[in-house]
Amino acid sequence: MPKLLNILILTHNLALKTQNFHWNVQGSNFYSLHKMFEEQYEEISNSIDEIAERIRILGDKVPSISQNLEINPNLLPSDMLKNLALDHENIILQIEDVKKSSDDVTVDMLNERLAAHQKHLWFLRSSFA
Repeated sequence: MPKLLNILILTHNLALKTQNFHWNVQGSNFYSLHKMFEEQYEEISNSIDEIAERIRILGDKVPSISQNLEINPNLLPSDMLKNLALDHENIILQIEDVKKSSDDVTVDMLNERLAAHQKHLWFLRSSFA
C-alpha cells in the first residue's frame, strides 16, 4: 500500500501546484494557460478522493497528507509549464511501477490516471514546444 499512498501524495501535491500556477500565471498567454491550469487542477483534484478510497477499500488507512510544499508563484509561464511537465512525468513513472504489483481493480484505476497524466503532459509540452 505505501506505493499507492505515494501516488496519492504526488497527486495531491501536483493539484496544489497546478492550482497555485493557475492563480499566479502572467504574460501574453495568460488566458489560455490560466484556463488550462484550471482544467488540469480540477481533474487532478477529483482523482484524489478516488485514490484515497481505493487505499481504504484495500484495508489501509489514509494518513494526513498535508506537507510543507514549497511552490514558487513567481516563475515565468514557460518554467511553470516545464515544472508541471516534470511532475506529470514522475507520476507516470510511479503509476507504471505501482501497476506491476497491484490487483486488477487498482490497475484499472491507475490506467485511467495514467491516461489523464499523459494527456496533461501532452498539453503542457505542446504549450512550451
